Amino acid sequence: MSQLSAELNQSIRWAFSLGKKLLRAAPAHTISVQIIFILSQVLLLLAFFLPLKAIIIVSSGSIPSYFPGIIKAYSHNTVVIWLSASALIFFTSHLVFELFASKVTANGARLLISKAKKIALFDNQDSIAINAYSRFTRGLADLLFFIIAGIALCIFYPLIFILIAACSVFFSAAISILCGYSKRLQKIVKTHYQEILNSASGFIFLVTFFGVIADFLYFTPPPAFTALISLLLVRQSLQRLVGFCVKLILLRQQHYQVSALFFHDRPLLVAPSQKPENIHALLSNEQRNLWIPEILKPLFQNEFSIESVKSFQLGSPDIYCYEAHCTSNGIKQNFIIKLYDTLREYPASQERSLLTEFPEILSPKLLRSGQVRSCTYHILESSNEQKMSGREYYNRSLKFHAALMSLTPPNIFQKKFERSKSYLESRLSSEMLRELTFHAVSDEEQQNVNSLLESFDTIKQWLRQSPRQLISFDVTPDTLLIDDNDKLSCVHWGNWHLEPLGANWPVGEHQKLGEALEQAAITRAGSSFSLEAAKLASFMYLFERFMNKRDYQSALNLIPEIILCTKTAEGVNGTY
Repeated sequence: MSQLSAELNQSIRWAFSLGKKLLRAAPAHTISVQIIFILSQVLLLLAFFLPLKAIIIVSSGSIPSYFPGIIKAYSHNTVVIWLSASALIFFTSHLVFELFASKVTANGARLLISKAKKIALFDNQDSIAINAYSRFTRGLADLLFFIIAGIALCIFYPLIFILIAACSVFFSAAISILCGYSKRLQKIVKTHYQEILNSASGFIFLVTFFGVIADFLYFTPPPAFTALISLLLVRQSLQRLVGFCVKLILLRQQHYQVSALFFHDRPLLVAPSQKPENIHALLSNEQRNLWIPEILKPLFQNEFSIESVKSFQLGSPDIYCYEAHCTSNGIKQNFIIKLYDTLREYPASQERSLLTEFPEILSPKLLRSGQVRSCTYHILESSNEQKMSGREYYNRSLKFHAALMSLTPPNIFQKKFERSKSYLESRLSSEMLRELTFHAVSDEEQQNVNSLLESFDTIKQWLRQSPRQLISFDVTPDTLLIDDNDKLSCVHWGNWHLEPLGANWPVGEHQKLGEALEQAAITRAGSSFSLEAAKLASFMYLFERFMNKRDYQSALNLIPEIILCTKTAEGVNGTY
């Protein structure tokens, strides 16, 4: 049995136990929803059939003989109008039934939650419960409609029933067998299940249609009226079958939350993280001893040996880092190898883009990048750098940020960033301050918010005129390194930004910010530097962070310093 078949079996058993629970806890709601949904589908079927019948009568110019005498008593045009109006009435009734079913579903979900007698488990609990209950009841109604339609077809048009059953069995067996042989195909089926189900439904309908045509051409078919109704029923029942499968899959994807909501003895469990198969295989000792020499080989012209491979703590999820010590012709060379999970392609591309387009960056040299089993890897040069901790790390990290301020981003690199992301001044909006007014309780806080609002455009103009600097969000005790010559470098650049000069600088270290600006003015000739504008950038960067974290009190406490800094900047440099 393939893994896909095993998962399908598990899903069906879980859905069966969920169904028993829902029927016991809310029988009236669950059963009534089934009846309403099935009636709704019957009304929809009639709404689709009657327009076709009206067109047939219009094209034939007469009322068919099999119509009841009471209908044939009316004129041709009257019958067509009544059929068209009936289609509209049936479709409107279908929508009313759907709306009524949604209300019954919501009430049933709330009843189930109240009977479970549990504390609130997570945000949007009622919404998730209603959606889950709705999916289950609708899915069950879809399945019941398909079964009823199958029974009707078996009675009135057995050929169609046989074709549908044969095609369904064929598709199920083919997908199960193929997925058992190919993990890649299994992944495709899991990812694109809805498209595959819709395609299979369309193919089965075409096979059924061709079967009906062949029956009319070469065999003894039923009346045309029966065939037409049967084809409409086939199309709708196949759609309902697809709907049942999709709803079951979506429910299964939330089964930890759904089980915790509706079952007394099921606590809320965190779903285990699903690691891709390829990254799992690469992390084993056997595989690591194969792929590491393979990716290092192009870096050597002669034979080389790997003396040791050690794990390098990077502190980033799903990014695995190793330090490799190699020897070739008696010369020792060290490398840092970073392996990115397939789900972490974004930081990999961010780092690769920065290290290749910004050559002055304070990082070990990127020697090689590529992919091994669909996982991206980067190989960096290592020169016996060491990590730091405690006070040494804090002081050195300030020096590192100061060194970043001394770097001038290349124009091409800066323009590419501008087309992709926004600067600090673009992210600051007056909506932030309007939101903050709801949390400003005292008169002083209200006055401060109003003062900041008056100066907001001026502040944004200051930031807009400031030179740009590179900011790294990955500078940690695990990533900041120092070599024997006291040269600092960062080993990870998966998350970076360009911001106004001074952004991300600690607001409590503005004295050192002045020293950093003096050094930056030496290396970045031609740029205008303002200490007050840099301070303002650090304040506003922290203000934005507080607002994004919903730390409104800290944001309010920061406003007086922002206003003072703005006034000082205007006094020193004038206003815009």
